[in-house]
Amino acid sequence: MTCAGLVATVLTALMLADGSSWPQALIVGLGAGGAAILGALTLVGRNGPQ
Repeated sequence: MTCAGLVATVLTALMLADGSSWPQALIVGLGAGGAAILGALTLVGRNGPQ
């Protein structure tokens, strides 16, 4: 969860630094955070106890 939060924060900040509007930067940041969560859950699901 911390990794997803960090990804969302960094991408939102990069989008704002690039001159994007707040709503657009938040959409991109939250989308990247959600993708990080899904990726982590997929990896845990594949490599979990059997």
